[in-house]
Amino acid sequence: MKSALCFPLRVALTLLVMFYLSLNVVGASGGPSKASLVGAWKTKQKGPQGEYEITWTFGKGGKGSMMAVFYNMNFTWETSAGNKLVMEIEGPAGRGPKQKRALIYNVSGGTLTLTPDGEEGEKLVLKRGNAAKASAKHPAHIAHAWKSEPFMSKGLKQSITFGRTGELTITPDKGKAIKGKWEVEGNKMTLVYPDPLSGKKQTLKYGITLGGGEEQDDTGSIQKTVDMYLKREGETKTSIVYVRPVDSKGASAKPAPTPKPAKPAKVDKVHKTLPGIDLTKYTAKQQATILARANKERCPCGCKLTVAGCRHDDRTCGTGKKLAAKIVEEVTGQAPVEPKAKDIGKPVDIQFTATDGTKVDLTKMKGKVVLIDFWATWCGPCIREIPNIKKTYAKLHPKGFEIVGISLDSNKEKLVNFIKEKEMPWVQYFDGQGWKNKISSKYGIRSIPAMWLIDKKGNLVDKNARSGLEDKVEKLLAAKVSTNTESKTPAPKPVAGNKPKDKVPANAADDLPTKIKALLDRYKEMRAKDPDKAGSQAIKDSGKLARENPDEVRPWSLYLSAARFAKDPKEKKAIFQEVAAAKSPKLASVVAKAKGELTKLDALGKPVDIEFVSTDGRKVNLAKMKGKVVLIDFWATWCGPCVRELPNVKKAYAKLHPRGFEIVGISLDSDEGRLEKFVKDKEMPWPQYFDGLKWQNKISTKFGVRSIPAMWLIDKKGNLVDMNARSGLEEKVEKLLAQ
Repeated sequence: MKSALCFPLRVALTLLVMFYLSLNVVGASGGPSKASLVGAWKTKQKGPQGEYEITWTFGKGGKGSMMAVFYNMNFTWETSAGNKLVMEIEGPAGRGPKQKRALIYNVSGGTLTLTPDGEEGEKLVLKRGNAAKASAKHPAHIAHAWKSEPFMSKGLKQSITFGRTGELTITPDKGKAIKGKWEVEGNKMTLVYPDPLSGKKQTLKYGITLGGGEEQDDTGSIQKTVDMYLKREGETKTSIVYVRPVDSKGASAKPAPTPKPAKPAKVDKVHKTLPGIDLTKYTAKQQATILARANKERCPCGCKLTVAGCRHDDRTCGTGKKLAAKIVEEVTGQAPVEPKAKDIGKPVDIQFTATDGTKVDLTKMKGKVVLIDFWATWCGPCIREIPNIKKTYAKLHPKGFEIVGISLDSNKEKLVNFIKEKEMPWVQYFDGQGWKNKISSKYGIRSIPAMWLIDKKGNLVDKNARSGLEDKVEKLLAAKVSTNTESKTPAPKPVAGNKPKDKVPANAADDLPTKIKALLDRYKEMRAKDPDKAGSQAIKDSGKLARENPDEVRPWSLYLSAARFAKDPKEKKAIFQEVAAAKSPKLASVVAKAKGELTKLDALGKPVDIEFVSTDGRKVNLAKMKGKVVLIDFWATWCGPCVRELPNVKKAYAKLHPRGFEIVGISLDSDEGRLEKFVKDKEMPWPQYFDGLKWQNKISTKFGVRSIPAMWLIDKKGNLVDMNARSGLEEKVEKLLAQ
């Protein structure tokens, strides 16, 4: 069971720089290399995840390396009289400026002692060890045996062994091992091995991200781990995660032979159907031939079953499905036909308590059109459908469209955070069982996303709602529903002199779109004559509408947006506080925005507590930058407006940096390699904070930043004085510098 204790690689790299950053900077002096230093030396350092081994290797040609669990750093070295040693060390992973260090070395038996030359500093003691037998293309921190987390489509696992000289062995938990080759260049990995189905050689390229965490076994013991994320180039699917213990030994040059899988049972079960294929369309002879082949030929997916057996055992298996279709087409000359769903036109019995505490019962939602969305946060196609679903929901929810999410996630915290981040206001079912989810299993869901539509009568009418969702929902909403529950007693005639009372709508939200349109039209009309009065009226109207509809997202969003018209900061703060105090679980996203705005309001005029190590290794602490004017730039390489601001930011920096103007970048990127390349290409010399969490970025989240670019200015006293520095940046900085 994986814990949520992963940490950024920069933290791990501190293990390598812990010693040499404290040493004195000097000029190099010539001298012959000492043979006594040549070889590998090992020491241990403590870090956030425990104790790590570091190997220092001094090569004969004056080149060397320091290697730890995650990364290695290269250096050159030379000695001179008096046991003096000068090293020129590259930054971690080849990044950052080179630094020269002067030390006094002493070799006694199998012990090497390094002491700073002429300055106070930490003494380092290393023991003689074996040099890592790995090249740059086959680094030692990769050359290990790794096990995978379960694959998202089928819950399968596999182990993968990277040999020290490029050998590759992939061993699935079912089936034969696959042999191939591997190599690494920078943060890219290339794998070459035969396709399991066709046998043809294939070359696959992946991006590598390394991290650390903990793993708990069945006995409850905790083990420190190294996690490797491989993401296929050109794909947006979730990365495959491989894990190994921190203290695992490197793989041998020739991986141990994989045990041969057990032979399949001699007698296989004979199946009379092929799930997903309607055999009744074909002649009796064709059916017999199809089933004979499907019960004889084996599926090469690793399940050790026949094609028919695989189709019955796991209907999500793409290999088995393709082979079954191929058999049908070869026998009949026709592509197979999917059987019609038997439950179309029938009610769907789903009852549960949602993650936000809402009680859900589909039988009580008659009169609504309901989308049942079987999905998961780890499912790429599911994630790509969200914008389309949200668009349909925003447009048609006021007319009676509802969504019920059935999540196949296994981590509730991740699900809840995802829902909050993506602003998904509909209810969600969660039981943590993954593919064994009780509701999805009950209805035979074997692949996701699966989107079902329920009509206003409560019957299932569509099991493929992904295609043309909005049009389908509109048609179902427009359909008239007859009911037998209406009273057949004629309505009483009105009493003379009495006027009939206005009828209260059965669903108050049905009239909401009309009220919102009237509110917006009124604002536009007033704005043309008096913008200030229009803004004040918009606050009153949207606030009233929000209070009348305590569970509807749109009016509360309008009220929150109207806060910008408030001239008095106290009035603006009062609006944020009212929205932040809303109780309905459906308003979670709007409430989060309001709380973020309150956080930002509270930060004005106060010091900003930001401290981190930047991507290039620089230590940043705003508390130590008093006397400077600092721009905090919340941005990302994928943000168009951020990139368009860059020339203006660079211009201000070039002109005013010599006078005390500094910039601190807070990047909301998720790809560190892309960020570093962008910073280098665009010549951005200021430090950058990166944690890979995108919108969950720790610093931006701490200060309630919900949109970018966001540019904040810190004065020379260290206080936040401007949260909209994009407007007139250069002029604002000059005024602050002049104070």
